Amino acid sequence: MGIKMVRGVRESGLTGLQERFCNEYLVDYCGLRAAKAAGYSEGGISSVATRILKLPLVQKYLKEKQAEQKAQLAHKGKLLHNKR
Repeated sequence: MGIKMVRGVRESGLTGLQERFCNEYLVDYCGLRAAKAAGYSEGGISSVATRILKLPLVQKYLKEKQAEQKAQLAHKGKLLHNKR
């Protein structure tokens, strides 16, 4: 399944760079590392991470992805429990 983009903005409403930041952030919840991994420039990277995390669309995207992760873990937990 492809990702829809309209004028550099993805279906989520985020730019590609912001979405990459979010996906990296969900790995270990480190904004500085996520900003570097997403491709933001080194100058002022900590303030960039802080600013991005305050954006309402970013917060919404992160909450949605966290809910998806939680559901996947619950499903895996049920599968493991049923194998006993």
